[in-house]
Amino acid sequence: MNCLLITSYFPPVIGGSATVYGTLFKYSNKKLSVLTASTNRDTHSHIDRPQNEDIYTVDYIHPPSVNSRSLLHTAWTIITFDIPSNIKLLLKALHIIRFRKIDVICIGELQAAGWLGAALRFLTNTKIIYYVHGEELTTNTNSRFLGKNARRHLATAHGVVCVSSFTRNVLINEYGLSPKKLKLITNGIDLDNFIADGNHIRVRKRHDDNRNILIFSAGRLIDRKGFDYAIEAMATVVKSHPNTQLVIAGDGPNLGRYRQRIAELDLSAHISLEGRVPHERLKQLYSECDLFLMPNRELANGDTEGFGLVFLEANAFHKPVIGGRAGGAVDAIIHEQTGLLVNSESISAIADAITRLVKDKNLRKKLGDNGYEWALQNDARHKVHEFFNYCENLIKS
Repeated sequence: MNCLLITSYFPPVIGGSATVYGTLFKYSNKKLSVLTASTNRDTHSHIDRPQNEDIYTVDYIHPPSVNSRSLLHTAWTIITFDIPSNIKLLLKALHIIRFRKIDVICIGELQAAGWLGAALRFLTNTKIIYYVHGEELTTNTNSRFLGKNARRHLATAHGVVCVSSFTRNVLINEYGLSPKKLKLITNGIDLDNFIADGNHIRVRKRHDDNRNILIFSAGRLIDRKGFDYAIEAMATVVKSHPNTQLVIAGDGPNLGRYRQRIAELDLSAHISLEGRVPHERLKQLYSECDLFLMPNRELANGDTEGFGLVFLEANAFHKPVIGGRAGGAVDAIIHEQTGLLVNSESISAIADAITRLVKDKNLRKKLGDNGYEWALQNDARHKVHEFFNYCENLIKS
């Protein structure tokens, strides 16, 4: 059985979806080929992909955003750029399908490549599945004309993989898909990359006082991650626990706003923004922190966290986690067992959860140890095996 994954979210791109697809490829045992973009859709700059005969590239899968000056300009852009790019993508996919004798095509980017799944189903004798994370269902696409028929593409697919019960419920209740068409495969963690061992020593660096309680947060600095509310909650926490520190790792459009708010609240001694950190530093921060925090929330436009792999990553280091009771985080965190789920619309609720774990060392240890077992249960190898079993069953059916 040979599968072709088509997505621009693939390493070295950073993000949850890219991590999932990278792990799927890593443990596929040569069953998976990948067609991805050689150009980053955010920066339009070339990305150096891993050198592998099973990884193919085209210039674009997701067309870059263009500030349209008029309807005529939009039409011109579609004719001169979008359509030629899409033809190249289609021809490349057809070549790989013939050359690699592909049985299953997995579209890993619904908004940008949903049309491609529909076209390949018409042109080839292959099974078409979509890998859906959640945010692509609940937010509008900025594409000029793609992603508008997601409901129809999903309805005509042979199957749909969803990464959380939240995503599954959206597909059933809002997109009208039959539960029989859906396969729930929650995201798994690559334990080769995230596991506590003797090499990860608690090195506090700027947090030299071992009496400090170190809270760690990681993710893209965007509203749905809830780091703005985490900053506000820390203003309450430090009043009763001045030995508390928060380190936030990640980059994004809200960096300047967060830095300004930290200064306004006079929290510079308690909160630091590390920006994007290399993988080894990320592991070090997981290892040296006392708890992990990402109070994700659902925004007014429906944007929310599809799953939250960072919670499992922290659990792999025996760390308790705090997340929002929103989106797919409810599948990533077992409340009161591996961490705490909070009303992430409430700054006071976030502060109360932080304070509870700061005060109770035994609870931190209990949740952290349970979290480690939970991370082991969600080994990515199990998820990859589950995915390919699903593909094989689709072929048989």
